[in-house]
Amino acid sequence: MDSSDDNFDQLEAHDLECYNPHSARDKHEEVKEEILVEDENMIVGQITSMEEYEVPKPESNGQSIQTLHNVTKLPPHAAASRIVQNPVMRQNGSNGDSSNNSEQLDQLKQFTEVEDLIIHALDTVSPFDAKFISDHMTKRDEQSVEKRLNDHEFRKLSFSFQKLPILMFEVVFVNEGVLRSRSLMLLTQKQILSLKCKHEACRHGPGIETIQLGYKPKERFGVDTGQLCEFIITNIPSKHMPYLRRNVKQVEAFMEASKINFHKSAVSTFTRKDMKEVNRHAVTLESIKKTGVTPIRIDGSGHMTLDKEHEETLKKIVKSVGKGRWKEASELLLAVYDHEVDHDVEDDEVYDRVASYYQLKLDPDLAIGFFSEDEDKCIIYMHKYWNKSMEEEDLWKHIARHMLGRTAQQVKNRFLRTTHSPNDLTLENIQKYPFDPKNPATLNNDLAHIFALTVIPKNNSPDMEITTKLQHEVRFLVMGTLKEIFLVPCKDTAIRCTHTGVVHNNFTYDPARPPQQFVTYIKLTFTNGMKKAGLIEDPDNFHFSDIVYKGDGIHPLMTRAESERFIVPKEQFMQLNRRQEGGTTTEMVLPLKRKYTKKADRVDLGAQKFKVKIQPPSAKRRLK
Repeated sequence: MDSSDDNFDQLEAHDLECYNPHSARDKHEEVKEEILVEDENMIVGQITSMEEYEVPKPESNGQSIQTLHNVTKLPPHAAASRIVQNPVMRQNGSNGDSSNNSEQLDQLKQFTEVEDLIIHALDTVSPFDAKFISDHMTKRDEQSVEKRLNDHEFRKLSFSFQKLPILMFEVVFVNEGVLRSRSLMLLTQKQILSLKCKHEACRHGPGIETIQLGYKPKERFGVDTGQLCEFIITNIPSKHMPYLRRNVKQVEAFMEASKINFHKSAVSTFTRKDMKEVNRHAVTLESIKKTGVTPIRIDGSGHMTLDKEHEETLKKIVKSVGKGRWKEASELLLAVYDHEVDHDVEDDEVYDRVASYYQLKLDPDLAIGFFSEDEDKCIIYMHKYWNKSMEEEDLWKHIARHMLGRTAQQVKNRFLRTTHSPNDLTLENIQKYPFDPKNPATLNNDLAHIFALTVIPKNNSPDMEITTKLQHEVRFLVMGTLKEIFLVPCKDTAIRCTHTGVVHNNFTYDPARPPQQFVTYIKLTFTNGMKKAGLIEDPDNFHFSDIVYKGDGIHPLMTRAESERFIVPKEQFMQLNRRQEGGTTTEMVLPLKRKYTKKADRVDLGAQKFKVKIQPPSAKRRLK
């Protein structure tokens, strides 16, 4: 798709002024913006605006360059917050460095307002990822984007951009069944910009809405602009609807102004040869085959012989596909290794033998003992969010999927048990003491908050097939109260986990970054979610660092996930993710072909109840 240099003309003033955060009519209706400045020792202090942020001035009269190290950002749907490290002042000396510093300053000044807006928008999609941003900017490389992100003037602009009504979405352009181009689109009040990916295999994560457009040779722009307009209207956030809603004529005018046309892309961008090259990297049953190793043996009596390597592979397979899917686990195990199976042994018997071997010798959950207090709290958090939107059987299965070593029946029995102590964390005590803020069960239930987190490795190869990329992502639930938060992983990693009624966030994992950055991101995101839900009585005086994080560091988490990962081939992955409902089979829809639907339509009606502001126990007591 053509996208000319005109896309980077100066942003019209109306775009920046029409939704200025400082000109709100009712300041009391807005969530107070947090700006958190972090020094070199990662000690955080709070200010209310960038104007209060005093940059250290150099003693000399020479020019200086201000560099911000790390910036932690929340996704667009979270409350407005930022963490900014103090700038490092680099003085111009008389040793010949002045020309280099001058060049760096000139380079920073070369960014237009449109480019700054693009960087801001892309940074909300993939935080801390200069490479991702530069891959969608034709004139900028990773180094220049990194410098701009660290520039103090850009940070000040970024705070203004936060309230600017924009819509970011992905367009996948297809002709004759062949992927021709993929690009991000940025819609503002006055224009639409095409941010074409430099890498065709680039993936933008689950938080970006996607529309697939087929080639229409008789259409002026090569696609059905009516379909595009309908998609845009469907996905505009309600608060931005008055500013971004456009009809077909207006959308076409935007496309013409930005010189967006799909006719050339229909014949010149992504060829069948390119598609063949991408498919070459797809994982198949043939590609996971190991040769030159000891085969698996199952004799006529059904006895199965596995060595240490076989056992480790079986544990990884079960971790991916889950317990209870022994047919799929057995087929994958026998696809990896050569096997000698007595001809009298039936397939069902092989599946039973694999299940029995795992359950008796390999199951890590056998060592799990009594429920801990932290586990009881996590059950309360998840039960609060899902008990009104799920059938009872599905509810306990869904909770157990996020608890290591626990089955659905164990979770159900634990939470529904009869108790004589008011301090036990049970459903009975929640119902018995609904207005007692000192009761532990009631307190944890009333103040519970959850958000879903997908950690996406930054260093994934662009050649990865989409189902392989999905399996390299690591999914968690972050849950807790204003006192403590827990990070719990989703089990059965090859099966997509749906978190009904829960806000979803992405975090780009960079192994070179300090682990504290991840903890700070989680705490800050969690705190802003609680503020929006009304779960903090005095939000102005509450600081996110007061929350205790009860979880492992990001580096051990990702190392463990990598060591335990088994990539299920594409065909088997799609089969595992089929859904059976009332005799109807629903295939999994990959992000490439995701149908656009309004966000409100994707949330169950039961989950809508959680949009009501939740009163903390003290507020309930006052109303009693």
